[in-house]
Order: sequence, then structure tokens, then C-alpha cells
Amino acid sequence: MTDDHICEHSTSLTLSFSNQAYSRDNDSSNGVFSPCLRNKDQTSVVDNSVHLLESDNHKLQGVFSFGDNSEGCCGLGSLESSRQPIPAHVATLANKKVVQVVCGHRHVLVLTVEGEVYSFGSNKLGECGTGVASSTPIPSPVPITTINYDERGCSLDDEGRIQIINERIPKKASIPVYTKNGNTKIRRVVFIAAGYSTSFALTDDDRVYVWGRNESAALGLGISGGCVHTPVMNPYLSGLCLVEIASGGVHGLALTKQGVVYGWGGNSYGQVGFPSGSGASSIVAYPTIITSLQCTHFSHISCGKDMSFVVSTQDDEVWAFGYNAHGELGLGHTNPVPEPQQVVGLQSKGIIQIAAGIRHVLALSSSELVYAWGENNYGQLGDGTVENSTLIKEIHILRNRRVIQVSVSECASFAVTIHAELFVWGSNERHVHGHPSASGFLSPRMATWLSHLETCHVASGLQFTIVYQNARLEKEIPSSSLMNDWIAMLETGQFTDVTIFVGSQRTPLRAHRLVLITRCDVFRRMFLTDCVESRTGNIEVPDVAPHVYQLFLRYLYGDQVK
Repeated sequence: MTDDHICEHSTSLTLSFSNQAYSRDNDSSNGVFSPCLRNKDQTSVVDNSVHLLESDNHKLQGVFSFGDNSEGCCGLGSLESSRQPIPAHVATLANKKVVQVVCGHRHVLVLTVEGEVYSFGSNKLGECGTGVASSTPIPSPVPITTINYDERGCSLDDEGRIQIINERIPKKASIPVYTKNGNTKIRRVVFIAAGYSTSFALTDDDRVYVWGRNESAALGLGISGGCVHTPVMNPYLSGLCLVEIASGGVHGLALTKQGVVYGWGGNSYGQVGFPSGSGASSIVAYPTIITSLQCTHFSHISCGKDMSFVVSTQDDEVWAFGYNAHGELGLGHTNPVPEPQQVVGLQSKGIIQIAAGIRHVLALSSSELVYAWGENNYGQLGDGTVENSTLIKEIHILRNRRVIQVSVSECASFAVTIHAELFVWGSNERHVHGHPSASGFLSPRMATWLSHLETCHVASGLQFTIVYQNARLEKEIPSSSLMNDWIAMLETGQFTDVTIFVGSQRTPLRAHRLVLITRCDVFRRMFLTDCVESRTGNIEVPDVAPHVYQLFLRYLYGDQVK
């Protein structure tokens, strides 16, 4: 990965418990950016010691938090379980250019434009990754390093002892995992994710680091149990060319550049994507390809506490699996769903983001419409009632508001518009809306009491909220060429309109009609006639090995074969 990969993730949309962030354009850079913080007149808010920068429209910029401060998850320097009724500036991050914020149950991860990770909040299970088993009330740097530049990953045995993993063969470690005086290399992070008590970081050299609670193999290290208090490299997720990671209660998903989805962790409800079992059989210890989803190219993943969603923008489909007692999978019933099922109510809606929480879910479409379903005991579905819904419902009040991001907490919901307006609804318990007195709203309400803040993104944990501005890279767009762009489209499957089923197993390879017509006479004659292949865009090639045909396509796209 190059420096522009942070740019790729810098428009990420933070979801509760998935913590996953998702870019509306997951495969392309957004161009040349300028820094979010500007050298404007400074104004003092919150207290006389905190100075914030103003934007051009005189709104205050920075990272702000409000709601329940249990374990210091508001990052304000106190561990008291107090309520922060109005937004407070997280002063420690004042000089940091933040590109992504994700929230777990009671901990927060922050990614800066320099590729550094900071954490604060609950750390009793290692979820902040600072190396000590105590909570962190102010943002602290997370050490994403590798000893001696080696390729070793780390794991835990059943007694919580560190092991070195080499080619899936655990060996007892007699050396420290990290050293301050040894030959270490600082890793540059481009993407972060947080689950209930888990944390993940993807680096620019395609490594994945994990830390936190490893209950039910939630960290995907091959074993279950124990806590990891300092980031360790996950050898099974590293090297997969990941573009997104999502984490739930005790399970996780990963999405590759090729659109393939991996799952791991606790699978009691089928939330990993495989038939559920009981006891040890309900755990998927290693990241494993979800085979039932292999025939579709996916572009986005999201994890709720015990449920999962995968989105294919190419096929305009959403698939769901896992816990469903309140209809949180949007399938029209409350029966368990141990294997992926297509969400018919979201078919052809153009869904680009799913925000999955504990028991309710929001979805955002490319046409900027917002949908909701699941538990609704506090009005978190925004339909004006407190009745649960197993069916997909559009939130009509948000129509024409140009929503660009949605997020959910335990019983509240949030939406941010392109005009930096924040809408809130559901419970305001512990002041998750940043309002000191309101009890909550049954339908979306513009948070005018936060209008003095420059709100471009919102991230939410159990009962606390973070609002912030997305910093922009000051890097030039790297040089490109038509050939490289074509190859990139082939590898990502973006905008494909032809599917070639290759070999006896009918392995699907996706391509672009225009490229095939331009580069190959056989395809030109095929597509310029009224044949079945021309009408359907489906081509059968049963007598060639898939990897050989993939090389042939790569030659058509780039005049070279690796």
C-alpha cells in the first residue's frame, strides 16, 4: 500500500461494534486534500485552558465527546462513571489530524493522518493495547511495532501465555514480544476497527495487528481465551490484501480487495457465516472464507453484537446472518439465521453502508436514503413508534437531507448530512445525543444544540458519542496510467458487466465488455452478435483452469503477465 491508502479510508463511516469503517468509494482515492485544521483566530470553549480552532464558517473543529464516561471512554482525563451532558473537547487530540475514529463497547481508537493510533477508555481486557490492564482516560499512543522486522505472528495458549506462530505451528515464546531497545520497526496504520472488547489495525504493508479480549477466538489467532494487552500480528489475516475489517461481540469479518469475505470467532448464532454449533464447535478459530458467499463480489461488511451483514454494490444485494430475535436481520421474521440469507427488502436499494448495533440496524443507500429495522423500544428506528420491525423501513424524515453517514449506539441512532448537520433519535439516556435535558426522540431531530461544532463524522459506543472532522491528506495523487487503471479494475471487480465461468467448478471471473471487445477479436465477434453470451453477459469456459484464464485476462488488460 502507498500513502494514498489513508486517503482511501479517510472518508470512512464508523459503525458501532463493527468498527469498521467504510468508504463510500471503497476502491478509489478522493483526490488532493488540504488539512482540516486551519490557522484561524482561536477561541476558548469548555474551559479557559482549552483552545479550539475555528473553521471558515466559524464552527469549532476538533474531536468532541459526550455521554457516559465509564472507564474514561470520553477521553477527558477522568475515570469517573459520570455523564458528560454537553460536548467536551478531547484536548489531547487538539494537534492531531484525525482520519478515522471507531468505538467499541467502552473504548475508542483514533487514527491520524500520519498512520498513528491512539486509544482511550476501558482497558481491563487489553482493548486499548497500551500494555497495562487498567483503563486509559486520555488518548494514549498504541505501539504498532514488530520486533526485528521479522514475519512472526503472536498468539495465546489456553492459559493466556504468549506464543509465536510460524506457518500455523505454535511455539512457546521465550523472548518478549516487544522491546524498547531492540531492533523494532514502527508500522504505519491505514485502517482501524473495534469490536465489543477487541481492536484491529491494518498497516500499509498489508499486516493486521490485533489486541483485546480473545473470548471465543474473537481475535482470529487460532485459539480461544485470554487477553492480548499489546498489539500482535495476526498471521492469518496478514497478506490477504484486506480493505475492511469488522468486529462484533466475539466474532469478526474481513473483506479482501478481491471482494472475498472471511469470518472467525464465536458462532453460536451463525454470525460467522457457517452453520452454528454448541460449545467448542461453535467457535471458528481461524479466519475462514465464507464459502456460501464465494460467488458474489462484496464491497462492504458490518458486524453487530451477534449478527453480520455483507454488501455487494456490484450485484446490489445485502446478505445477513446471525442473531435475529428482534428482527435485526430485516428478513421479516425472528427465526435464527445460521447461514447467510439475502435481505430481499434491500434488493436494488443501492446500499453502501450498514451500521449494525446491538439489536437494531441502519442502512444508507447511494441515493442518500436511510433505512432502519430491528428493536425499537426507545424509538431508535425513527418511525415515530416504539414497535419493533422485522421489515426494512425507510426513515422518510431524512429524505432530501443528503445523508452521507449513519451510526448507532445501544438504543440511539445518528445521521450526518453532506452539510455537516447531525440528526439524532432514540434514547438520550446518559446524554448520548449531547443534549443536557431531552429524554429522547421517536423520529430524527436535527441537533441544533451542536450546531457550533464542525460535525463531519460521528462514532458511537455503548452509551457515548464522538463527533469529529475528517482530516485530509496533503499528498499529491500518485502518477497513474490507463493500463494500471484497467488492471486495478480487473483485480477489484469494479464496474464489471461480464462473468466468465471457468473450469469444471464454474469459478466466476469478472471482466469488462468494453475491454474484451477492444482487445480480442473472438470477444468482439461474440458481443457484436445476438448470441446468448452477448445478451446475458455470461460466458462458459469449462476446459481451462481458472488460474490460467486469470492470467489471460490480465494480459488482455495490461499486456503483461506476472
